[in-house]
Amino acid sequence: PFLIKLLLSPEAPELHYQTAKVLVVMTNVTGADFERLFEQNLPEVFVESLGKTNDEQVKTICLQGLANLAQEGIVVRESLVRRGVIEYLAHLTLTSQPDLSLFQAIMSCLTAVLSGNSTPTLQQVELSLEAIDHVMSIEDEKILANVCQCFEAVTALYPLEVQRKLVQSDGIKKIVQLLTCANLTISLSALKTCGNLLKNTDSDDSEIWITQGFFGRLRVLLDISPDYVKKEALWCLSNVAVGSKLQVQTLTAESLLMKRIISLIQEYHDSSVAREALWVIANLSSSVEPETLKVAQEDYKLLNILILCLDANDKKSVRIALEALGHFLAKYEFEDDKKEEVLKRIHLVGENHQNQ
Repeated sequence: PFLIKLLLSPEAPELHYQTAKVLVVMTNVTGADFERLFEQNLPEVFVESLGKTNDEQVKTICLQGLANLAQEGIVVRESLVRRGVIEYLAHLTLTSQPDLSLFQAIMSCLTAVLSGNSTPTLQQVELSLEAIDHVMSIEDEKILANVCQCFEAVTALYPLEVQRKLVQSDGIKKIVQLLTCANLTISLSALKTCGNLLKNTDSDDSEIWITQGFFGRLRVLLDISPDYVKKEALWCLSNVAVGSKLQVQTLTAESLLMKRIISLIQEYHDSSVAREALWVIANLSSSVEPETLKVAQEDYKLLNILILCLDANDKKSVRIALEALGHFLAKYEFEDDKKEEVLKRIHLVGENHQNQ
């Protein structure tokens, strides 16, 4: 209580920064001690201090305190959402003079509040998007990294509604351009944002992904990026593979990209990268029309790859390959001898893995 009184007192502004730092360190406690902090209304104290002070350092440290509180768990995040922290952060962003440290702290705090299954209203999400869009114009890598992480959090909540807003504001174009950023933190968050959006693509907005060079940038990532980035890129593509008809057709027509996906299955045999690549093929085989599946088989020899994967040591890869073959059996017009070969191989898998 003494520290809170000191932080909010107008009589000793020279002590505000150090006082706020002490309170922020205290937010790292857990259990009953953490509950006592909430009983002292510490979130409101930080917000009140943000409104009273003109010292950017004090604002930045108070924002760090709010972010620490938000990271404690879903109950705390829900409480912060109800207490209007999102509205305040958006207002602070839109009314403050450009300051890299302050904006970085705001974006980190907003990301923490929006993460981990919190349930802000759609109106609060729209306010967050306004704040993100305002900060995104600043050309600074640290700011962009925070912005992309914030995008990642907000698109996980309302992917369809957020996509419509981003289409209107040219936001998707900006995010797609960041996919091949040399800063891998930015690239990875941009990938996760695209993956979140593509999980629930509105067919009316499908074309936006095709016209912004999205597939070409993903092909670059599959060629040159580390494995953990490749996995995220493949996750994006597996979401495309069950997206709108236009997206699926575009993916199957991207021959260089499709060949790269198939080559990753062969190069990374029995690894998580190969597994993610297999999901792209499995999702494609489940969503495409029989005619498109026939063309894809003629162009890329998908059946040969899937049959080879039945010999994988990785049981998850075997299951994915079996799922894809099930879709082929339901849709594809086999030559009799080829269908017999597929069925024999599936039967052999059953014999080899009777207890699994």
